[in-house]
Amino acid sequence: MSFEEAPMKTLILIRHAAAEAAELEAGDFHRPLSPAGEKEAERMACLIRKEIPKPDMIVSSPADRTLETAHIFARRWGFDKRKILLVESIYQGHPLTRLQTLVHDFDDRFRRIAIVGHNPSLSDLARLFLCRRSTDIPKAGILSIDFATEEWKNCGPQTASFKSFDVSHEAVQAMKWAKPIRRELTSRLLKNAHDVLAAINPGNAEATREELKPAMKKIAARFIKSADRIRLTDRNWLDLLETTSPDEPAAPLAPGRIGSNRSRRKAAKPGPVRPPAKTSPAAFPTEGPRSPGKKKSVHGQNRQ
Repeated sequence: MSFEEAPMKTLILIRHAAAEAAELEAGDFHRPLSPAGEKEAERMACLIRKEIPKPDMIVSSPADRTLETAHIFARRWGFDKRKILLVESIYQGHPLTRLQTLVHDFDDRFRRIAIVGHNPSLSDLARLFLCRRSTDIPKAGILSIDFATEEWKNCGPQTASFKSFDVSHEAVQAMKWAKPIRRELTSRLLKNAHDVLAAINPGNAEATREELKPAMKKIAARFIKSADRIRLTDRNWLDLLETTSPDEPAAPLAPGRIGSNRSRRKAAKPGPVRPPAKTSPAAFPTEGPRSPGKKKSVHGQNRQ
């Protein structure tokens, strides 16, 4: 049986776009999308509709910001928004077994299902299935996972494979992913350009390598700056972003991968000795300062 003929389920995880701050009276549940969030969700929905086929079912948290995001994606996919299934456990989020149970209980007649939800639970579910440590789904981000199974109850790390990760231009900047992506893209462009020139004249290709570097760096930077979104379909890119957050630098790729030599040389270079900084609790990106009226999940974690 070929890969195309193999039984497959596809899970599409969509985090809601940027929302307004919580008001004391309305609370967290009724936070709507901000005008910028509406535009971001609309643009991402337009960009991915041809690359990610329309799901057979869309399941959403009933919170205002997630339902608005679900409506935007449904409209662009041509999916009847009246058929969106609202599930309270997506809003409640934790413990993670709630989302696992939700996935395992999906009707097997549906091959592709999209979940529109919140962080941290949505990203935790992606990490569980893909065996990642800290890959985070940013606002309006879309992460797709394939499962080599005919039944949703068998969806887990053992059957999962990474399919694609779509991130908006705003999210790339907010997550501080632009620099590590640019560096890796520069390395790959440089290698490809060198290989093409080496096929014609190996000696000249090696001599012009240093001249190619600034040109490739400029092309990569211009590409990142002008891109409406970044679409990753190679699992190795997830390794590059594995430990990247707004407060952390990107982790270098493992030795032997493209672009790793420069990272190792930089890491080996001694730097000035500084006194240890005060320890601060690590956290994933949040949507802003918590207001007094913002609710918490049943386990005390903020929903985002």
